[in-house]
Amino acid sequence: MTALSPVQNLIEVEDKELLKLYINGEIEALSELFKRHNSKMKTIAYRITKNSADAEDVVQNALISIMRSAHKFRGDAAVSTWLFRIVTNAAIDKLRSIKAHPLYELPNDLPLLTSEISVKDLSLDLVQALKSLPENQRNVVLLIDVAGWTIADVAQKLKCAPGTVKSRCHRAHAKLAQELHLHH
Repeated sequence: MTALSPVQNLIEVEDKELLKLYINGEIEALSELFKRHNSKMKTIAYRITKNSADAEDVVQNALISIMRSAHKFRGDAAVSTWLFRIVTNAAIDKLRSIKAHPLYELPNDLPLLTSEISVKDLSLDLVQALKSLPENQRNVVLLIDVAGWTIADVAQKLKCAPGTVKSRCHRAHAKLAQELHLHH
């Protein structure tokens, strides 16, 4: 493998070579690889999630995974097959995350809280409540509730058991509810 001259056109380079170039520091090579396969990656993500916004998130998460794990590509399959498998796995993870954190419709007869408190005040209160949490609980809440990670992903990232993640999250939610005066 030789380094590309600035003049050489990346369009003419094969996928495996583009991946090798990226691993060796050529960011533009990865960009070209994404351009080639972006449409198919979005199609796969959409077929699994059935939602265009979720599909966009899936492709973005998959691209991050690809960037982080490019050096692990073994070459057993085509680069496109490897890319599509990562997108498929990211889409499945997204569905699991949605299932683990479902959105609930509020009843129509609830009083409008926005008339009583401003969103800015609530945001400041929430930030203060998050700051009051121990770091390990705050990290878990931010990764799961804000970033949308699965418990398994957080456990892997923090190198702890999924049960530990669940208990930290539960304790953090309880403390946040207490800090924000959200009693049932």
